[in-house]
Amino acid sequence: MSGLRINTNVQAMNAQRNLGINTMNLNKSLERLSSGLRINRAADDAAGLAISETLRAQIGGLNQAVANAQDGINLIQTAEGGLNETTSILQRVRELAVQAANDTYTQSDRQKIQAEVDQLKLELTRIGETTQFNGRNLLDGSVTFSQSVVNAHADIKQNQRVGALSTLGVPNFGDMVASVTMVGSTSTTASVDVALSFKIIATTTAGTFDLQIMGSDGTSTIISNYNVSVVGQSVTVAMSSGATIAVTFGNVQVANADIGDTSTIQFTASRAAITLDTALTLQIGANEGQIMKAGIGDFRAKALRLEAASVFGATEDLSRLNSQNLIGVVDDALGYINTQRASLGAMQNRLEHTIANLNVASENLSASESRIRDTDVAQETSALTRAQILVQAGTSILAQANATPQNALSLLKG
Repeated sequence: MSGLRINTNVQAMNAQRNLGINTMNLNKSLERLSSGLRINRAADDAAGLAISETLRAQIGGLNQAVANAQDGINLIQTAEGGLNETTSILQRVRELAVQAANDTYTQSDRQKIQAEVDQLKLELTRIGETTQFNGRNLLDGSVTFSQSVVNAHADIKQNQRVGALSTLGVPNFGDMVASVTMVGSTSTTASVDVALSFKIIATTTAGTFDLQIMGSDGTSTIISNYNVSVVGQSVTVAMSSGATIAVTFGNVQVANADIGDTSTIQFTASRAAITLDTALTLQIGANEGQIMKAGIGDFRAKALRLEAASVFGATEDLSRLNSQNLIGVVDDALGYINTQRASLGAMQNRLEHTIANLNVASENLSASESRIRDTDVAQETSALTRAQILVQAGTSILAQANATPQNALSLLKG
């Protein structure tokens, strides 16, 4: 039989410890049921929290990609709506061309037909220049896959030196960057490759030397035994854009001793031809690189070869010829538009399938994230009931354990 002690109430300590544990479990159950989350802080499930946050990032990306794809569909429908009206205009122009080609109409009649054709051409250009989505032009050629560059020029430095090859020094051309203006009045700056041209003119017989072109980007080109004639020769070397280009000479060999004293070296540089991809980029996935390119052509009257279209000429024969030619031009334009509309329709169908796929992926990932992070209400309710009973029982037992030392009084009274 164990002794009776009053200084250390082990039974009360045990009851209090278990009561604290059960109270903590009760509080956790209350928190999970009130928040709906099984994991409210990292301490609840560190590994589960990390996995859950990764899934949440993917789910958020997928949901935004769905919105992006839907915006892409809206953009395509906007463009296709403009092309639908463009098609109607071209159909009317074709009817007028067929009408004007018929000699039952007089020159005066054809002038009136031409007046309508001119107005329809203006409307074609207006639609091409004003069809927009969120401020972005769609039908003026500014969102094509391959954008031509116009009015481009390079910041080219030129250098000409006269003297001995061995003492002319090292010319430095600096960075070569082109300022590019694209079709559609959209300005940007792009680096372009350059071609550096050397022309060495000697007044005496031919000589040779080694030519080295060294760029700051680490590229180097060496031409051995470069020949110089009396009439002069040129050599062109392509260099990467943005490189600081330096030229050195060595191993000069001349047929006559005076070639190095009377040589003229001309340095020039020119821009290489470039094209830029200005197609629209649609982010249709949750991760890097999951994109779709959408290009739309130029559908203004000039691009459709209709700017100079006419059904009227100085003579009836010329009017008839113009009308016949216009029929062919309109047929070509209609074929071009039909191809573009088919392409837009295919892109829209693709985006609709993309949205369906993204929604399924988001749903499945959401289910996985829910299993990790959300509270199982049935399970947690059972845990809450258990914790409540244990807390109540623990409270009662603690009261009894605290009363146990009172038994010592009966011994002292005796």
